[in-house]
Amino acid sequence: MTSKKVKEDNKKVSQITVIDWETGKTESLAAPSYLHTEVSPRLISQVLHTLRKRMRIRRAHTKERADVRGGGRKPWKQKGTGNSRHGSTRSPLWVGGGTTFGPRARHERVVPVPLAMKRRALTGALNQHYQAGKLSAVRLSAEAPVKTKDFIGKLPQESRGLLLVVDSAQTAGWARVARNVTGIAIASADKVTVRDLMVAQRVFVDERALPAIERRVAAKANQE
Repeated sequence: MTSKKVKEDNKKVSQITVIDWETGKTESLAAPSYLHTEVSPRLISQVLHTLRKRMRIRRAHTKERADVRGGGRKPWKQKGTGNSRHGSTRSPLWVGGGTTFGPRARHERVVPVPLAMKRRALTGALNQHYQAGKLSAVRLSAEAPVKTKDFIGKLPQESRGLLLVVDSAQTAGWARVARNVTGIAIASADKVTVRDLMVAQRVFVDERALPAIERRVAAKANQE
């Protein structure tokens, strides 16, 4: 039996655990095919690096001599005063003058990542959690709980670093109830990023959010 045939058979028999949020009971569900797509770690690292550069906000900003107000005239004549030569009080040598090589809040051009690479990196991040046994589907209730203590009561014992991916229509409700819980992150299936997945130690995906995840990686899945 060839290795390609073995991989195809593994895809057929592999399953993903589905956890009922209310009762805690578990059952099995056929794992989507995109969870078996292995992606180069270098590609995931490249997408992560680009995301971090886009998220960085440069606030520190100093004025160069061209930005300082005043100093248009020569402070004193070139010769005969006994003082050193100066052409402007905007010079960095003067108090209140410009700053040399200080931090500047200039916009840095970040090379965009093609959509196909983003989708492939997202697939690879999901695959890593699946291979490590840290990816599960969860059957959430129709409405998010009102109280935070009700939400905490349903969490697994080792819940720190948990990422809960929910349907976009329910994101606001679950984010509200989980905002005061340390170590828990809520993300929409339409907006979850590679960074969200790689930072998380464990991932729960709502059953209703699985189609949205599949649509986001569908282009890559069709190419395999």
